[in-house]
Amino acid sequence: MTAGRLSVWEMAAAKLEGTLRLAKDAATPGELAGILDPQTVQTPALELIDQRLVEASKPYGRLMVALAPQEGKALALDTPVATVDGWSTMGALRVGDQVFDRNGDPCAVTWLSPVWTDRPCYTVRAGDGEAIVADAAHEWIGKVSRNNPRERVHETTDLAIRRAKNFQITGPASLNLPDVDVPLDPYVLGVWLGDGHSLGARLTSHLDDVAVRDRLADAGWPVRKDQSKYGYSFAAAHEQGPKGSRFRQALKQLDLIQNKHIPTAYLRGSEKQRLALLQGLVDTDGYVDPRGQVEFCTMSRRIAEDVVHLVFSLGAKATLRTGRATLNGKDCGEKYRVRFFRKGAAHLPRKAERCADSSVARVRYVWAEESASVPVRCIEVDSADHTFLAGRTLLPTRNSTRCAMYFPLWLLMRNPDLRIAIASYESTIARRWGRAIRNLIISHPELGLKVKGDTAAAHEWALDGKHPKDSKGYESPHRGGLITAGLDAAITGRPVDVLIIDDPVKDRAQAESQVYRERAWDWWTDAARPRFGPGAIVVVVQTRWHEDDLTGRLQVRDADTWTVLNVPTQADHRPEKGETDPLGREPGEYMISARGNRMPDWLAQQKSPSTWAALYQGKPAPAEGTLLKRPYWVYYDTPKAIRQPDGTMLALGADEVIQSWDCAFKDTKASDYVVCQVWGRWGNDAYLLDQVHERLSFTGTVEAVKRVSKEWPQTRLKLVEDKANGTAVIDHLRREVTGLVPVQVRDGKYARAVAVSPFIESRHAFIPSENLSRWVQGFVDECATFPNSTNDDQVDAMTQALDRLLGHPVKVLVRRPPQQLNLPSGVGAALGGQVLGNRYR
Repeated sequence: MTAGRLSVWEMAAAKLEGTLRLAKDAATPGELAGILDPQTVQTPALELIDQRLVEASKPYGRLMVALAPQEGKALALDTPVATVDGWSTMGALRVGDQVFDRNGDPCAVTWLSPVWTDRPCYTVRAGDGEAIVADAAHEWIGKVSRNNPRERVHETTDLAIRRAKNFQITGPASLNLPDVDVPLDPYVLGVWLGDGHSLGARLTSHLDDVAVRDRLADAGWPVRKDQSKYGYSFAAAHEQGPKGSRFRQALKQLDLIQNKHIPTAYLRGSEKQRLALLQGLVDTDGYVDPRGQVEFCTMSRRIAEDVVHLVFSLGAKATLRTGRATLNGKDCGEKYRVRFFRKGAAHLPRKAERCADSSVARVRYVWAEESASVPVRCIEVDSADHTFLAGRTLLPTRNSTRCAMYFPLWLLMRNPDLRIAIASYESTIARRWGRAIRNLIISHPELGLKVKGDTAAAHEWALDGKHPKDSKGYESPHRGGLITAGLDAAITGRPVDVLIIDDPVKDRAQAESQVYRERAWDWWTDAARPRFGPGAIVVVVQTRWHEDDLTGRLQVRDADTWTVLNVPTQADHRPEKGETDPLGREPGEYMISARGNRMPDWLAQQKSPSTWAALYQGKPAPAEGTLLKRPYWVYYDTPKAIRQPDGTMLALGADEVIQSWDCAFKDTKASDYVVCQVWGRWGNDAYLLDQVHERLSFTGTVEAVKRVSKEWPQTRLKLVEDKANGTAVIDHLRREVTGLVPVQVRDGKYARAVAVSPFIESRHAFIPSENLSRWVQGFVDECATFPNSTNDDQVDAMTQALDRLLGHPVKVLVRRPPQQLNLPSGVGAALGGQVLGNRYR
């Protein structure tokens, strides 16, 4: 070796050491992700999360994170996906199913997203005829130029950009599968599919094709000449059994009698078996031109499509074209031609010697066109490069990854004694994190970590290795590792140093279940918290579907302990109230995501307000509300009622004034509120005039009814929901307070709100401005978050009142001023004596 030059092994070792040094020096999980995966994209939001994760990595760290999804690379539910057992679709896949990566190796589905709707979609087309409907943000690995050999990750929208040449994707290598046990030799089946009789064990073969017949004999299925010029029959056809000839029995077993096609078992055989099948097909119904291109021709579309998939499964590229078949000038119907390059595609010498590979045999030219939105789904697989094959022609595509997995890896690199637990709403979801982190450690030995061979399961594994020698020469072993669990299971083993809870709630339906919310809280108090070791670190990443979910309760009951980081997709802070945006954005400004989404991309996600609020704003309900939206309310600034000298209130000129009561069972901190609202009607408009909103006992409720009735003597009708304490209140006060009318509730809360929502949306419901009533903002907030708000008592009282006032109004004619009208001299003129006089005359 030349002096001063490093050997290949020395250069590799130096590179490995450099990577290790870089990884060891990573200041944040994001930096570590960038070192291990150069395609990692950091955004201001992710950098902020990195900062908070570093801060939370100290003893007793507590962090809650809500961030808009940084993935969601989804495909249409009907997209075919090849599995080791045959075919499935994106909509039918399940966790654990075995699909293929772009190297042709089987890989497992480790995660399934919910089904998403109303997402921008594109149809991705390939030059060979494949068409797949994909989410705008779905990822594809390829390149924009053959001159640039480096492949990069591109989104569907990138494929839609017009270029001189279309985007290039390298097709899959041959599927790597073991031999399968089949009734007929694959070459024999290929010959029969090409030139066999669909009714049984007969074959048409040219006299010169001796090599074909010899191959059949070598496979154990010899043929012999019959009386026709080119006719042959399988010798085994004369070997009769209880169910007919052995060959015909094999055809029946494969469901091929008068039903020619390639059975799934043969399409999932080994590469050797699949190539033998292709050779039988090409030897009989194929032609090889001087350039080495193979053309297989058939009158059966099903066989043609099967051959296309067979060719792609062998690592080549095929195209399917149609035409008309003629014989002696007579039209015989449609024919299908499959063309491809593949060396070794034929066994017959005169064809085999011509077969050739192409330099672009695996290059797929693809482009994308906007299309109608369809339901889509995203999956994660455990392939090394996160790819899987989609479509009948096995187009390589990339699944989503989660940067959160780098946080526990970053912690273990800093302290390999940490015992980390990851939990999610289902054990299978949590297990995928354990598998992903374990695989990173195994595939990157330069990290200096090693997984013990005897404890390497995806849901529980331990680190191997030792610390450097201490001053006494002792090398203590690494004690760290990782376990995963669902919220339906306990965290076993020794105390946990780090707990990461990733999405404790699956979706809105689960979040709205009181039973599930209680179960999640019980898991936290009974299963998780007792396992904490000294100084335990906890990080919760959750989509906020409901105010009373796990993070909601933690914030209420232990607010001082937690750091809460919510990065809304669109800045919704109000500077006039001193609020700021965590990213320093202006109000209304959208976040730039890791996939480059900007305002137009985010706008497409806002078709479902509740989903937008939960997934993208980190709030359980939209800022404007889902049903009872904030913009629908009309505020009034001039008081509609005046206080008289005796302390009572008078709504001037009102057609009707009523009270609406929603009572509670008891006055505990967890109980509902007692709400009384005073509403007045002026023509077709209803005005909220006053409100009581307190947690009251039965006695307190009774006193409140007396107090409001005395303060608002104009309220002749007092509606009381006939449930909880309402019935008892009516019975108790019937002789003291007039006008108490029980309201029988027949419909649910949401149905009642829907019934009155048109009055609100059409701007016939008025509420006081904050200048008049400080409590009004709480009322609007509860309406906006309904039906996901923790309390809905104000909504109940409101719907009850509006249904009576605007849904079933009563015309009241007042001939003269009521007795309580006792205005001092000059007040009437100041308020507009003409109005008062005319109104009550």
